[in-house]
Amino acid sequence: MKMSILIGLIVSMLLSCKNKTEQTRLPYYYSAEFTPHWLSEKDADTIHAIPDFRFIDQDAQIITRNTFTGKITAVNFFFTKCPGICKKLTNNLLSVQSAFKDDSNVLLLSHSVTPEADSVSVLKKYAEEHNIVRGKWHLVTGNRNEIYNIARKAY
Repeated sequence: MKMSILIGLIVSMLLSCKNKTEQTRLPYYYSAEFTPHWLSEKDADTIHAIPDFRFIDQDAQIITRNTFTGKITAVNFFFTKCPGICKKLTNNLLSVQSAFKDDSNVLLLSHSVTPEADSVSVLKKYAEEHNIVRGKWHLVTGNRNEIYNIARKAY
């Protein structure tokens, strides 16, 4: 339930910024109450940062934090054999992909939480089955401990 609310919030924020002619800052949320905190440009990079990471995507490309520097990125965690919420998350992110398909400043990143099952070839097949656009949406796999660490401590 909380994940659905979070994804809905992210999608709403992204869609609300779509046709703005000037750069719009998004609020920062750091509590369960979802109270928005608007940061100055000076403070934006000091309150929270995702640490360096190195994963591999469905196209066997190395993906790092630098892949997303200066981009608006919708991030989630999933697994390809998920029978429940993952399908809804994928469908919601497909809507985001469609809405921003021509906007190079918006990317999507999905971390597999079952990297032992979600190999590059499995992710590739999943991407093809769901019409995931190469270079727009990265499905990544890697070391399980690193994925779980970034999920628990960074995002």
